[in-house]
Amino acid sequence: MTWLLALGAVWAMSLLMLLTKVAHRFWLSLIWLSLLPHGVAVHGLLRQYLPAYATPFSVALVLSTMVFVALFLLHMPQYPLKLSRRIRIMMGGRRIFLVSLLAGLVNVPLCGLLLQPAFRAQVIDLPNETIIWDFVVTYSIIALCAYVGALRIFFTSRRLGVARRLLLILFAWVPLVNIGLGIWFCVIAKKEFVHDYLQTELQAERQSSEICATRYPLLLLHGVGFRDYDFLNYWGRIPALLKKNGATVFYGHQQAWGTIEDNAVEIQSALRGILAETGADKVNIIAHSKGGLDARYLISSLRMGPYVASLTTMSTPHHGSELLQVLDKLPMRIYLKVCGGLNAYFGAVGDHAPDAYAASRQLHPDFLRKFNEDNPDAPEVYYQSYGAQMKSPLSSSLLLAPYAIMKSVSTHNDGLVTIDSAKWGNYRGALQSTTVRGISHGDLIDLVRQDYDGFNMAEEYVKIVAELKNMGF
Repeated sequence: MTWLLALGAVWAMSLLMLLTKVAHRFWLSLIWLSLLPHGVAVHGLLRQYLPAYATPFSVALVLSTMVFVALFLLHMPQYPLKLSRRIRIMMGGRRIFLVSLLAGLVNVPLCGLLLQPAFRAQVIDLPNETIIWDFVVTYSIIALCAYVGALRIFFTSRRLGVARRLLLILFAWVPLVNIGLGIWFCVIAKKEFVHDYLQTELQAERQSSEICATRYPLLLLHGVGFRDYDFLNYWGRIPALLKKNGATVFYGHQQAWGTIEDNAVEIQSALRGILAETGADKVNIIAHSKGGLDARYLISSLRMGPYVASLTTMSTPHHGSELLQVLDKLPMRIYLKVCGGLNAYFGAVGDHAPDAYAASRQLHPDFLRKFNEDNPDAPEVYYQSYGAQMKSPLSSSLLLAPYAIMKSVSTHNDGLVTIDSAKWGNYRGALQSTTVRGISHGDLIDLVRQDYDGFNMAEEYVKIVAELKNMGF
């Protein structure tokens, strides 16, 4: 009979948890996690006052605790908008960690109170050993929940990056430090959630508007040192968002270390294929970095202007990169050896005529002065350009060194190209975030797939393409 009552208690407790949706409610889950794990103390009291019921009801409490912990750790919050499963897992982890942290704080004064002999003599007559074991078990359960919450953020957040993840791995077992890291992760997760929620809300509002459905298809041209791969898109999440808003997107598939002349010939072939496939008369070209120089040569020297409606360049070194003037000081044998290694690698992965030495030298200010004279703007093409600006060397770990070098010899830059060099045609300004981070050369193409406070790179491209559509392109 006693065991039946205990099983009934488990059933009733589990049903209560499900009916109250305990995992969905912050304060209710906090109360449960603060009190339910105290099974050792409850068992001690039952042995004193109700010895016949001590074992079965202690088992019932353990099973109820397991049900609660399972519901709590598997929780994924629901939102009015249909957010991704990744975001919901992350935000569930954030709630788990914060509830666990507060439950741990709630139990600190409770532990101190129960260890006071005067209080135990008047209220709860349990030996010190029982009290200590009770809090060991309680804090073990709370710590387990906290670690699971932190790990959910660890594995799902895109904003954490490698460095922050490494910090958690190194200091996960250091008291107080791990708590501080967990709180920091929760702040990052909240910012990521707000960014994703606003993006989802914005996309839902314009779902059928097709604001990026331009008259002419888009041709995206990459910069130096990269290729167009299907499985690792050079442009990050940008093309997917453009397509979602009605754009037709194609790629140039030029070489990573091809010269301007060689790459322009390959883009010419790609352009003709796009026109044949779509039946369009022209294309809108959006080019990043050296891709803008390839496009300008295509338009002017290869006389493809009649087939290009607009050219938008993103941090293209139209007037050269001062970094090349610094590289001039390197011993030529080292320069050639590095270029030879690049040629060997990219020749193996797709370049048919890589020439890293010539391609890099074509970014020198001296070369581009002559290039600009030989490749004037075609009157039938609309030219516009954007730059970018890092605000400190710490804005990008990848471009820390080149930014510092260029800053010492020049002015505001994105790690590879100065703002002045990026200006061509209708200059639309330098893209930069509202925070101290700034925007790097790699950020312009969503290279590391991260979102930054006060800035959304993919949305900037949506605005650019929407403007082209409104202009009739």
